[in-house]
Amino acid sequence: MAQATRSGRPKVVVVGAGFGGLSVMKTLGNKAVDVLLVDRNNYHGFWPLLYQVATGGLDSASIAYPIRGLIRPYKNVDFQLGNVTGVDYAGKKLFIENAAPIDYDYLVFAAGSAQFYFGNDALAAKTFSMKDVDEAEQIRNQVLAAFEKANHENDPQKRKALMTVAIVGGGPTGVELAGAYAELFKHDFRKDFPNLDMNDAKVVMIEAMDKILLPFSDTDPNKKGPNDLQRSVQSTLEKKGVEILLSKPVKAVEDGAVLFNDGDTLPAETVIWAAGVRGALLGDKIDIKLQRGARVPVKTTLQLEDHPDVFVVGDMAYLEGFKWGERTMAYPMVAQVAIQMGKKAAENIMILAGGSSGGGLTDFSYYDKGSMAIVGRGAAIVTASKPVKIKLGQNSITKIPAWIMWLGVHVMFLEGWRNRWVSIFNWTWNSFNKDRGTRVLTGRRDEKTEKMEATL
Repeated sequence: MAQATRSGRPKVVVVGAGFGGLSVMKTLGNKAVDVLLVDRNNYHGFWPLLYQVATGGLDSASIAYPIRGLIRPYKNVDFQLGNVTGVDYAGKKLFIENAAPIDYDYLVFAAGSAQFYFGNDALAAKTFSMKDVDEAEQIRNQVLAAFEKANHENDPQKRKALMTVAIVGGGPTGVELAGAYAELFKHDFRKDFPNLDMNDAKVVMIEAMDKILLPFSDTDPNKKGPNDLQRSVQSTLEKKGVEILLSKPVKAVEDGAVLFNDGDTLPAETVIWAAGVRGALLGDKIDIKLQRGARVPVKTTLQLEDHPDVFVVGDMAYLEGFKWGERTMAYPMVAQVAIQMGKKAAENIMILAGGSSGGGLTDFSYYDKGSMAIVGRGAAIVTASKPVKIKLGQNSITKIPAWIMWLGVHVMFLEGWRNRWVSIFNWTWNSFNKDRGTRVLTGRRDEKTEKMEATL
């Protein structure tokens, strides 16, 4: 039986306030358990819109919502700000940096993901990543500072490098960033920097494979090359002015330039890494042998094999069962998987808390609601097979309906009505006036930005 907490109820500790963690919290809200949500930030971030912060489309407050505001409707939920450093499974204790250990009866790891550099970790110090609000703001600061620097740079080669943004990775994040920066340069910076020749401004998207948007590839292994959606997105980006480099693995980033495996170089003072993700770094600290992508292996009930009182959900969890054509692979690291895993883990915790020794637990089953990605103003792609088969964005007729659907879905999942209305207003204003209003240098500069400002 679970050890009683001060309220006499089992205590569930949830690590991470992302999509998975919030799903656990909401499912257990006002149930016969006590829930403690632990996160190193005091806000829930809507990460699918991080690129909007990085490109000046939205301010950070529009995609973040205070955790304490989210837990207010649930009388059995509390929050603790803290950085988790480890766990004692036998003693049922979670270790927190500079704080007392937290006792638990049930533990859920939902700490999300981190950037993955394919064994070349030196790239982490040379490129910008985008995994939270602070990093998105630092990218925005870098791009703005680079153009301000370019505005009074006399050397034409240095000026072109300052006006070049290189995005490593041709997945959904890379595509969204590339389209947004192309529009920012064309419409906003052209007016903001009249002394600069904006023909020198470049957005370059770099992909190691032979096509972009691999998650949207055909499931039929006999079909080679890009499909109609991938070709449509590539064509749309190129019309916006984005330069796309395919089959160009990055070897290093040094001295303001991207170095490729084939010996080519690309001068660029802003290099954004959007090429890969792994399970959260917390996974390295919990004494579990990790699987592919540094993810934590779990049973079909989302429990650890040797610790049935510990669950892992979302990007951290490695569980095979996702059907991709004839292949079966681990469930993808996307929001819907995290949300559905969180709900299932919470349901199984309630079964255990009711006195079950493990019988009656149900297996995780994923309902795939489809995928979408935005390419820029008035263009997006959408695919879904349930409840009806949908494919939008493969031609000029369906790009706008896909874009409207993308806007609607993202507004619906934003936390807080204020954030929803602000985002709707900003997007509407930007659509009609082509004006990304959050072009401001704020907060702390990344050390790479400070070095650029001081030395070039």
